[in-house]
Amino acid sequence: MVWALCLYVWSEDNTNKLLNCLDDTDWSQLFNTDTDINTAADTFVSYLNFCIDECVPTKLVKYLSRDKDWVTPEVRDLFERRNTAFNKNRDDYLRLKSETRNAVRHAKKDHAKEIEENMKSNSKTALSQLKRILNSQIKH
Repeated sequence: MVWALCLYVWSEDNTNKLLNCLDDTDWSQLFNTDTDINTAADTFVSYLNFCIDECVPTKLVKYLSRDKDWVTPEVRDLFERRNTAFNKNRDDYLRLKSETRNAVRHAKKDHAKEIEENMKSNSKTALSQLKRILNSQIKH
């Protein structure tokens, strides 16, 4: 499975651009005395994000996940929470172990159904999935 992340490319030049942008800001125009603290905080964060987006370029980073195709973000989260609880709290660990086992079982069933439906409806997708499955079996 291929994942993609959008990351900011921080450099000294980009940081200086951001600082100049913030220095050039007329803060009195952004805030007035009638503004409550929550609105002021939201305004500040929105403006800061705007300045960052304008001054700091982004880069799309793609990477290949080593997870099996059936591993969903929810299953990954359960794996991490279970592993964290292993040395901390036995009761939490046992509960999370059971939840993880059930989530894995459901994720595998859902993934199998998805593959079956794709194979019934789209022969091109079915062929590419079959090749991927066979290649993953050969590698392991």
